[in-house]
Amino acid sequence: MIRGLLLGILILSLCAGCDEARSKFDAAQRDEQFQYADGALKKYFDIVQNHKDSDMAGPAKDRLFEVLKSRTREFTFLDAKSKEVLDYFATASPESKIGKTARELEAKTKFRDELTKKFEPFFDKMRIEDYTELQPFFATKVEDKQNDDLIDKIARREARGAGLLIQGYRFIDFLVEGPDRAGMIVARQEYYPESGTTGEVKYNIHCSKGLAGWVIASMVPASAHETKAR
Repeated sequence: MIRGLLLGILILSLCAGCDEARSKFDAAQRDEQFQYADGALKKYFDIVQNHKDSDMAGPAKDRLFEVLKSRTREFTFLDAKSKEVLDYFATASPESKIGKTARELEAKTKFRDELTKKFEPFFDKMRIEDYTELQPFFATKVEDKQNDDLIDKIARREARGAGLLIQGYRFIDFLVEGPDRAGMIVARQEYYPESGTTGEVKYNIHCSKGLAGWVIASMVPASAHETKAR
C-alpha cells in the first residue's frame, strides 16, 4: 500500500512538472510572438535545465536554437546570456545543434585570436607609417613588387602624401578558407581633410599558413555579402 502511495505521488509530481513545462513553453511562444526574444530565451532555457524529462524539453531545445540564432545575428553578437546558454550546451549536450554551434564558435574564437595577435602589430605599423621590420608578415621578401604593392594598397602611401589621413584599422571578421588559408575582413578608417569627412573602406585580406605561421598573400575589396550585418 505504501509502495502504491509513493508511486502515485511520483506520478502526480511528474504530471505537475509536465504541466509547468507546458505552461513555460506556451509563455515562451507568446514572447516570440511579441518579439520579446530575451524572455523566450530565458523560458526555453529554463525548460531545458529544469524539466529535462518533460515532453517539452525537445521542442524547447529546437526553439532555443532558433531564438539564439536570430537574437545574435547568426551568432555574430554574443551577450552574456547567449554565451551562458552556449557554454551550457557545449558541456551538457555537445551533439545537439546548439552544442555543435558552441564548439564551432569556440574554434573560430581561437582562430580569430591567433590571427589578431599576429597581424595587429602590422596594422599598427601601417597606421603610423612605420615600414620597418615587416618581413614576418610576408612569405617572400618585403621588397618584392607584389608585397610592395600590397603595402601601398593597405597603407595608401601615395594618397597620404597628398593629405589623406588614416585614423586606424579594425578587424571585422575572420573567414576560414581551409587548414592553411584564411581571410580577414579589415576596415581602414580614413579622414579627408579637404571635405572634413570620414570614410571606411573594407578589404578581404587573404592569408596563408606555412612554416613561419600566418602571412599576407593578397587582398581584394570585401564583397557586400562578406560585410553584411557585421
